[in-house]
Amino acid sequence: MIDYIPGATVVIRFNTEDQTGAPITLAGTPAVSVYKNSVTETTVGVTLTVDFDGHTGLHSVAIDTSDAFYTAGSVFDVVITTGTVSGISAVGDVVGTFSLGLTPAAVFAQVIEGSTTFLEAQRAVLAGDANDVTVNTGSGVVIIKSQDGGKDRVTATTDVDGNRTVTGRDLS
Repeated sequence: MIDYIPGATVVIRFNTEDQTGAPITLAGTPAVSVYKNSVTETTVGVTLTVDFDGHTGLHSVAIDTSDAFYTAGSVFDVVITTGTVSGISAVGDVVGTFSLGLTPAAVFAQVIEGSTTFLEAQRAVLAGDANDVTVNTGSGVVIIKSQDGGKDRVTATTDVDGNRTVTGRDLS
């Protein structure tokens, strides 16, 4: 199972074969649905392409997970809900499984505000709470460094009352 970032487009490819193992078209007005946590079903954001790229028996499902149905922390099964293979019903066959936002990489890449990811926010917090701050009282410039001192994470100016205005961020 692959974990994706919520909002991503998930692509699952699968094959259908006849009794001899030869590729065969998924027939009978084929359709797939996505089940969340094995309970709730949807076809929202789901696109099935039969005989993908002109290859008999190779099929592709693209799932746009930006709809509210696709919540982080969930597991999804992609299931054939209509279709036959060699005249035999394929209904109920699971063709793929994926999750959203279950791995640390997915969590760190999650946008938490504006376009700032969780990882970038953590870098800003670390810089502000645990690193060197340079204040040039003559010019009113404040520079907050990265932990290794190699980057100016936050650059700001201050007015005579000490109010800070951020003028630059490097959270990469």
